[in-house]
Amino acid sequence: MLFFFFLFLSILFNLKEYKRIQFINTLYSIIFMVFNSKINKKIAIVDSSFWININRVGLVDYLLERFELIFTSKVEDELLVNFKLFYTPRDIIVYNKLKDMDLIKIRNPKNVSDNLYNSLCKTSGEVQTIALAIELNGAVLVDNSAAIEYCIKNKIQVINTINFILYSYDQDKLTYEQSLEKINILKPFIRDKYIYQNLDLLAQIKGDKYGIKKDK
Repeated sequence: MLFFFFLFLSILFNLKEYKRIQFINTLYSIIFMVFNSKINKKIAIVDSSFWININRVGLVDYLLERFELIFTSKVEDELLVNFKLFYTPRDIIVYNKLKDMDLIKIRNPKNVSDNLYNSLCKTSGEVQTIALAIELNGAVLVDNSAAIEYCIKNKIQVINTINFILYSYDQDKLTYEQSLEKINILKPFIRDKYIYQNLDLLAQIKGDKYGIKKDK
């Protein structure tokens, strides 16, 4: 944990306020995963944006090691709407396989707060995902920027795909080069501000792991 403390101090005071908030959340997400890796699997409620991207970067197996995955019916419907295409996307193939193996559960929230309904699109899967995460005290796995910002604002544990890549690198599941490659794969699908913020953090983690000083 000392690694994260010194990493935190070395970066925090050099960031603008908005980037500081984003950085704190990213670092907290990684620390959260490290801490929970030493106890039981954490419940995670998965949104379609995260599921599609985690399949793009090929980290589903490691995700299963870390989390008990739960989807809402709404998110399942969003994913399976593409099942009728002339080909079946990889994320659907993996989803159906894991569901058949009982490694994916389906649950729905009992209640959705007015605040949540009014903050995000009422018909979106993110609303159901966040509501269920609140009920089950689980983490929200999502790559939608509005949903991420809602979770940060309301102090709900949120993890995006790039957070998970950084965590995988810190845990030596990925090399630096593999991590960089996977983040670059996501460039067309995730906002630039998240991409470049986390590329900087990846470089900083590399420097702290191997004693490399970052050029100013």
